[in-house]
Amino acid sequence: MIKSHALIDDAGLNWPTTGAAVRDHLGARISGSGLMAFVVANLGWIEVRALKTGLQIRCRPSLVTEAALASLLYSLFDQPPVSVMLSLLTDRWHDMIHRHRKDTLTILAAMIGVPSVGGTSMQNRPLRQFVASKQSPLFRQTTEIMGSLETTTTEDDLVPLLDRLFEGRWTLSHIDQGTGEIVVDRSGSGFTPFNPAWTAPRPGTYLADCGDLDYAHWVGEFRREVAEAAFPVFDDVDALLRMPVGLLRLRYSRVTMPIRLSGRRLIILSASVSNHAIDLRRKVA
Repeated sequence: MIKSHALIDDAGLNWPTTGAAVRDHLGARISGSGLMAFVVANLGWIEVRALKTGLQIRCRPSLVTEAALASLLYSLFDQPPVSVMLSLLTDRWHDMIHRHRKDTLTILAAMIGVPSVGGTSMQNRPLRQFVASKQSPLFRQTTEIMGSLETTTTEDDLVPLLDRLFEGRWTLSHIDQGTGEIVVDRSGSGFTPFNPAWTAPRPGTYLADCGDLDYAHWVGEFRREVAEAAFPVFDDVDALLRMPVGLLRLRYSRVTMPIRLSGRRLIILSASVSNHAIDLRRKVA
């Protein structure tokens, strides 16, 4: 448990911020706040400080190792549930506050170990792989949704069921017949806030406003394809996104399906669950 103030090095070891231990270990000539700033910005160490209102975490994700992230995970879940102020150094410092520590870990996991974007377009584009329905972690929930459509007449009736089955990680959208763009009608509140502006989109928000235009077009094109189908489509996704906090690698299992309630307009349900075991980029490296 983090009692006050600590550093986590690239091997996942914890160091005190007071005394000469870190300075002697590195053979440094500086100490104190200057040394802490140096190891965070240049060596990939993580600084964790316990505050009265929660925890403050400072790091440079491009340098943080998986060992350091694992150590941070154990430290966070050894604490009582508290809010987290996360400060990330990318092109500049980005600050955000999370009520749930799982959001902090999800963002860090998506930023650490991101492949270089200097490769081919094939390596950098979003990738997906179809999954047999019964092999998807979302198959059971989707089956329950399909069974409820006979008695569900409005989107308002559908929302509580979506929240329960998909833990808030879902959207309902439609195709604008005038522009062909995907318009988000409703969205669950369970998505990790990679882009603060996208955490709770207002009804009528265009999918293209999600923060990464290329990714939005890729998602939109797939939803248009699914809209023409009459069945759910299950797949795994491995995508690199540019967000305000920096470059992210999102890996998730997804279901996308067309829905028509009581003769109303066609809507598209998309739901997902994070899955860091997915690695589609190794196949195109």
